[in-house]
Amino acid sequence: MTVPLAANAVTYVSRFVEQNLLQVSPGVIEAAKAMGVSKRRTIGSVLLMEAGWCS
Repeated sequence: MTVPLAANAVTYVSRFVEQNLLQVSPGVIEAAKAMGVSKRRTIGSVLLMEAGWCS
């Protein structure tokens, strides 16, 4: 019972995360690249903060 429910919820959660990340301005990503921030750090610090996932 739990596995099918979790598998079904993954699609909705992934769509929600995708939509939040798409709302982040491309200028924010460009600014992070200009400052020499790594891709991993850009995702972890910049994108998640801008999308409202971290406080």
